[in-house]
Formats: sequence, structure tokens, C-alpha cells
Amino acid sequence: MLNNKMKKAASIMAVAALIGTSVTTPLGALTTKAAESQSQSQPSTLAVLNPNLLSQDISVSATNSKRFATNWNLTSGAAYTTLGYDTNGGAVATDAVGNIFHLTNASMSVQTTFKARTNVAVSQTIDTEIGKEYTYTSRFYLDESVGPGPTRTMVNRNITLQINDSTPRTLIGLNQGIVNGYEGTFSFVATSTKTNITLASIGTSSTRDYRLFQTLQSIKKSDKQVQQDAIALEQQAQQAVNNLFNGSNPANVIKTGLTQAEIDAAQNLVNQVTDETKKAAFQKNLDNAKKQLNDRIDAENKAQDVVNNLFENKNPNGDITENVTKDDIDAAQDLIDKLANTTKKAELQTALNKAKQQLTDRIEATEKEAQDKANEAVTNLFENNDPDGDIIGNLTQDDLDKAQDLINKVTDETKKAELQSSLDKAKQQLTDRTEATEKEAQDKANEAVTNLFENNDPDGDIIGNLTQDDLDKAQDLINKVTDETKKAELQSSLDKAKQQLADRTNVEKEAQDAAKASVNDLFLNNDPTKDIKATTNQAAVNAAQEKVNTVTDPAVKEALQKQVDKAQAQVSARAGITGVISKYTVGDMYITGTYTGPATALSIDVNGKRYYGGDIANGTFKFYVADKNLKAGDTVIVNFYDSSKQIRTSVQVQVFEPLKVTVADYKIGDGYLIGTYNNNVAKVGLVVNGTKYWGGTVANGTVRFYAADKIRTADAEAVMNFYDENNNLLASKTIKIQAAYTGEITTAEFTLGATYITGELTGDITQTAISINGKKYYGGTIASNKTYKFYVLDKRITTADEVIVYGYSADNRLLSQKTVTITQ
Repeated sequence: MLNNKMKKAASIMAVAALIGTSVTTPLGALTTKAAESQSQSQPSTLAVLNPNLLSQDISVSATNSKRFATNWNLTSGAAYTTLGYDTNGGAVATDAVGNIFHLTNASMSVQTTFKARTNVAVSQTIDTEIGKEYTYTSRFYLDESVGPGPTRTMVNRNITLQINDSTPRTLIGLNQGIVNGYEGTFSFVATSTKTNITLASIGTSSTRDYRLFQTLQSIKKSDKQVQQDAIALEQQAQQAVNNLFNGSNPANVIKTGLTQAEIDAAQNLVNQVTDETKKAAFQKNLDNAKKQLNDRIDAENKAQDVVNNLFENKNPNGDITENVTKDDIDAAQDLIDKLANTTKKAELQTALNKAKQQLTDRIEATEKEAQDKANEAVTNLFENNDPDGDIIGNLTQDDLDKAQDLINKVTDETKKAELQSSLDKAKQQLTDRTEATEKEAQDKANEAVTNLFENNDPDGDIIGNLTQDDLDKAQDLINKVTDETKKAELQSSLDKAKQQLADRTNVEKEAQDAAKASVNDLFLNNDPTKDIKATTNQAAVNAAQEKVNTVTDPAVKEALQKQVDKAQAQVSARAGITGVISKYTVGDMYITGTYTGPATALSIDVNGKRYYGGDIANGTFKFYVADKNLKAGDTVIVNFYDSSKQIRTSVQVQVFEPLKVTVADYKIGDGYLIGTYNNNVAKVGLVVNGTKYWGGTVANGTVRFYAADKIRTADAEAVMNFYDENNNLLASKTIKIQAAYTGEITTAEFTLGATYITGELTGDITQTAISINGKKYYGGTIASNKTYKFYVLDKRITTADEVIVYGYSADNRLLSQKTVTITQ
């Protein structure tokens, strides 16, 4: 019966973390009704871990077989021989007769065999907290098989419990019966950090042995103490969290000097709070403190990084970096000013002060260098380096611009104003000089231009003896004028003179070319030093004379007239046999033709070498020349003989190359098609998309045919046909057509005060011009990389002006225009 009850004993609770308090309670008396009283008490509202403080380690000492290794201590009035283990791992003390003590770890049950006149005690020292109340609980059973019968009464025996050196308390008194088992508790207040608990069986001699079972033995903090500890723990956690903030108020910012260790300590306490509502509130405030501390640390780290970055190798004991600015210093100062940690703040401020001083020293040195360079540049503008004197003779706008750039780098306003005043004097003197130079340039250019015209009137005709040299000199003088309006006016007048001279020159040249060609054609090999051709007659001489009459150049006209007179004399002296040579083309086997008169024989001269032969009869002749390898340019003459075998007339043969024609590629928008031919072409025709056109000029191996109104698109199909004087088609040439000139001004930029308008362009643009509020100026330069610039420093452009850039092709066609973007 008793054994079955013992099997139901509760297992000892696992050892857990112990939370201490400072509350003490009086020692409670142990009564048989203690368990009942305990069951009627109110349950704790705070769940705090409360482990059994009695150790469960029942290992036997390895060096003393009569002692436990730790914690437990066994004493007995009767000698026991060994302290060992049973088959289940329980600790067993035995003497010569049998077991006198048995400790089982599984249920911490204690089996004690009380031998007649034998006292037994088991003790253990536990860790306690001074002033805290603890409760001892134990349950006892008496073995039925041992003892005085069914009443199971202890005869002459007391079961006692002793705390430290206090008077032992009787758990089971003398001769007290244990019918259904016994459970008892009592409380005590710890007076030391170490408390000894001794359970003993003490008595006089008995008539027999007893075996007592003790289970559910534990020492824990009392329920009241646990409740007090839990409340105290909450208070400690709350206070620990509150103490993280200024004024111990979580509504404030964290206190200065707060450390991570304080955060960790508070977190440890909050972790032990079991009331979830309060724990969440504490944790919320603690998280706020953590965030503030992290933000503070981040701010300190950021400030440290910013300060370090001011120095080379991030070393505040070294020199500042080359690119440190006052803005960098100010940014670092702002970060330092926001720091709450005064120690860190002072440390960083010291480093920043070093950087400030180094930057100040550097700025002062830079300023001195800037002032020295600016002063040198300004004084160099004047003779003898005297700003109160005159500017040097070769001073340019570029010199002024460079001096201005150096002055702009000076930061000392007083020195800067002084230098600027001197520079302004130089600017004014250069302006005065430039204006005087400009007036002189305009006067000279104006005189040169008006002198090109009769009565000095640019609206009239050019003078009779005007030469290209006169135009070139006038152009050089105009190029020296810088006022764009005046320059454009003079250029317009000069362009009129150029055009008139060009027109005059073209007419005279055409007259001279036509006269020379007509005169040369009278003579062998077109050489006036030779005799006239056999085919030259009076009509040819008359035609040549008419063309010579149109020549106006006296010297040229006189020379041509002498040649005509020579031909006239030879024609007048010639009579009898005449010959006409048919066209001979390289590769023909025969020279053929017709003749009149009493011709009876032939010979030919080839480059001065004479050959006899040929057939002549009935007004026609032919001469075999396939073996002579004639070529264009050879001098070939056919000689006609009379019956006396005397040469009566000689006719030169023109050796023609096989017909070769070319037509240059045509670009949409061009005025003329240009072609070439090498011989015998008298006229040309043009076919565009199946439509035929006649016209053009054919002369001297060159063809010009106006096509701007006929070929309008690059995909048109055009063919030029070449004809002889009898309208025989000699050759046809397909014309390659190119798209019209294209190009675009893609950008046009100007910054107020700059020297040039600049930008980029594309395509066929080769010339530029600008207009300012409608007034046009020509000039500018275009680089090979398709960028351009246009000098406008003298135009004084403002943001209110409308400025446009124009792009032209090589034949002066406007291809693109773009409004200039003007910026400050």
C-alpha cells in the first residue's frame, strides 16, 4: 500500500534561474494542516520561476566511499561500511546487516532504515538570499512491512528538521502514528547566503527497525516571497529603463553619457518581467532609448568620418586634403554641434579647429598668390608697369581677358577693387585706341572702294582700267574694318565691283578665245607660225576677221590681226587644186576625201616624214595609213600633185581620238550640267524621265546645259546625248544625280561677355553668318570637326537680343538657321 503511494510521488522540478528579492517574512510553524492552508491561499498574479533549491546530484565521492561527492552529507549512529549505488542509480548506505539509508534521484525519495538504537541524519547546504522567505515541503510514509503493526506508529523516534544551528523542528513526534502518510511544510527567513538543511531520525532504543520513505522534498521561495520578488523585479526593470532618460522620464531624450552596458542591463531586467502588458511598455521605452543611442552613436561616427575626411589618409594629426573647402568645414561643424556626448564633441572640435586653421593658412597663401599674379598681369598692361601711364603698344583684348580672370580669383575686396580700377583704365585706353584704329581703317577702305568706280560712285560702273590687284587691295583694307555694319556696307560695294570686273573679263575672254580659235583654225596644226591649211578659204578668213574685231584688248587684238593678214595673203595667192579631208579617227585604215582641180598624185607627211602612194581619181582619193600608227596630235598633211609632179596644194589632216564624253555628277539645285568631249560633237540633248530637251552650250570640249528646272529629284533618270553637226547620235551618257546640299546648325550657344558664339553643325555647311535683331553679319570659322565660332565680343549682345546663326553651302545657299541660346 505504502509502496503504491510512493510511486505516485511528484518528480522534482528542474533547476531554473533564481530571481532574488529583499522581502523577508517570519518563520512559519509546521503543522499538519499546512498543506490545507497552502491550498486555500490566493495564487500568485505574477509567474516567477521558483526552482527547488535542494540539489539532485547524488554522486558518491571518488576518493571516499563513505561520502557523497557534493551537496549531500550523511551521518549515522551506526557504522555503515559502504556508500554506493543500486541498480537504478540510487545512493545506498549499508552496514553489516543491510541498508540504513537509500536516496533515489528519480523522485528524490529518501528511504531510511532505523535500526534499534541508531540515529541517522542527512544534510545539504543550499544558496539562499538573506531576508528572503523560503518554504520547506516534505511527504513521509512508513513501510507496512516494518514497524509495530497496522497503526504504523513510530516508537521512541522523532523525525526532525534543523535550519543551520537553530533548534531542530519535529516533523513526526515520538510514538506518533503515520496511518495514511504525512505531508508538512514550514517557512523560514534566510539569515545567510548559505543555509544548511538537516533531516534526522533521533530517538532512544526501539524494539525493532523502521523503514521510512520520504518524497516530494523541496525548498523553494514562499509564494508570498515570489510575489514580492516579481513586483520588485518590475520596479527594478521600470527604474532601469527610466534611468536611461534625462530626468528618468522616457518622454525625454536619453541622458548624456548613456552607454550600451546600461542598455544591456535594462534589457536583462525587462526580459525577466513576465507581465506581458508591462513588459511591452518597458520594451517600447527601452527600444526608444536604443534607437536614440544608436542615432547618437551614428551621429558621432558620421561626425568622426566627416572630420577624418578633411585630412590626408583620414588622419586628424596630419594635413588637410587639397580639396577641402569652407563648406566642408561648416558641414563638419554642423555635425559636431549636434553631438550630445561632450567628451566626443570636444575631441572632434579640437581636430576640426586644426583643419580650420590649416584651411585659413592655405586660403591666405592662395590669396597672396592670386593677388601677386593679378597685380603682375595688370601692371604688364602698361608701359614701364605703371598703371597710371599708357598701355603698351601691342596690348590685345586677350591680355585684358587674362588679367580679368586673375582679378576674379582675388577675394580681398579692397585689393580686388584696386586692381579692377587699373584694369578698367587699360580697357578704356584700348577701346579708345581701337576706335581710332577702326576709324582709320574705315577711311582707307572707303577710299579704296570708291576709287574702283567712275566718279567714285559705288552705285555706278567700275573704271575702265580696273584690275584684279585693285580689288585685292581694297579687300585687304575692308578685312581690317571691325565694325560689322560698316564692313558689310563696304563689302557690298566691293562685291559689285568684283562682279562687274568678272562680267567684263568674261566677255573679253570669250571674245579673245573665240578670235584665237578662229584664227588658229586657219593654219596647219592650228599654229599661226605655219602656212594656212589647204581647206582655208576666203570665207574662213572673213569669219576670223569678224571675231578679231570684237576683241578690245589692244595688244591681243594687234597680234591676232597680223595672223589674219598672213592667212589672207596666202589665200589670195592660192589657186587651182583644192582638197577636203574626211574625218579621220585613230584606227581608220585610210585617209579619204575629195578634191577639185588637176590633181594626179598624192603624198602624205607624217610628223615631217613623207610617204608616196594612194589612189586619186574622179574627185575622190584615199591613202593607206594603217601601218603608220597615227595618233591624235600627229602632224599629218596630204599633198596634191599636178601633172608636172609639183605640189599644188597641201591639206592638213586632223587625227581624232575615238569619241570620249563625260558628264559630271549633278547635285539637286545646281544650275548646269557640265560635260566634256574630245572631238566632233556639235550639239547635245537631254532626256529626263523620258522627256527630251534641246539646248546647252557646246564649245572647246566643254558642254553646259541648264538643268535646274529639269532635274528636280535625286531619283530622276537623266541621259545626255551627244550629236555631230549632221544630228548623228555619237554617244549617250547616264547622269549620276546627287541629293541637294543639306546641313543643320545643331547648337548655338553664347555666354554673356564671351568672345564667340559657338556651336556644332552637320552636312554641307561651309559658311556661317549671324543676325542680331535682324541685322546680318558674315564671317565665322568652321573647324574640321564640324564645330564653329563667330566673333561677337564687339557686338555687346544682351539677353534681350534676338541672335540667329545661319549656315550656307559652298554655293551660298542657306541650309539651316538656329536661334542662339544666351546664358548669363
